[in-house]
Amino acid sequence: MNEHELRSALRDALVASSPPPPMDPHAAIARGRRVQRRRRAAWTGVAAGVAVMAVAAGTAVVPGLNRGVDAAAALTTSPSSPASSASSTETPWPNGQTDRTSANGPRAETGLKLLELLSTSLPAGLKAVDRTSEGRGNAGQSMRYHQAQFVDYLPGGGQTWEYLARTPVTDAGGDVVARVEVQVETKGSTRLPSIACEVVTAVPYPAREGAGCAEVKVGDKPVTVVTGGTGYGFEQVAFHRYDDGTLVMVEQDREYADSGLPGMTDRPLTQDQLVALAVDPQFHLD
Repeated sequence: MNEHELRSALRDALVASSPPPPMDPHAAIARGRRVQRRRRAAWTGVAAGVAVMAVAAGTAVVPGLNRGVDAAAALTTSPSSPASSASSTETPWPNGQTDRTSANGPRAETGLKLLELLSTSLPAGLKAVDRTSEGRGNAGQSMRYHQAQFVDYLPGGGQTWEYLARTPVTDAGGDVVARVEVQVETKGSTRLPSIACEVVTAVPYPAREGAGCAEVKVGDKPVTVVTGGTGYGFEQVAFHRYDDGTLVMVEQDREYADSGLPGMTDRPLTQDQLVALAVDPQFHLD
């Protein structure tokens, strides 16, 4: 391998490693790990070429080589670096998409609809607002967000999709900001085998690790509520699964993390209000 071939190999690996916009952390981590294994095999060949050149040239090195290797290694070992296109996954994306996120069309519109439903379903005394973050690294960005992401194809036709909507909320005073979020994974969801406490508390996201758990019912509808805990995740999450497999998760925090804005003293929703949102049929999306 000569110097030109080596540099070309490094450049191609770096281009292939460029991460896309953020997406669902579970799917991103799983897919990123698969990509990482493939890239490690490729980097083994490149590293062998580097070693040969180093032996032949004594102490000489290719200018900029170490920076390139370090950057590529950081991208391939990062747990948040997902696959960037259909070429890096065995599942072809639907609707002509280049990744799992739908940027326009009916699916994207359903994501926006979920945000609107969440905003209008809050109980009296709370208001969904559009605030601008003041946090370092995301200052000036809107704190309202919605997304639609493809999950998988269903046997015999159909698709499973994940919709997400989050909004800052204020109380009557309007001076402090909390966060409420809804995630809906449509029929065929396999994210959780059940919503029993031992299952949902074993997963470190979306609820915080080490949280307490209670299984309740709203009429005949089962809801599992996870509260407390420490670390990354939400302070309180309500889980509800429909008979067709649709999974609804409603999450809340008294603060809007990384926004730089003051949070509420208490959680914005009571537990009863949280579980009522989880079983709201408006969130049973296709």
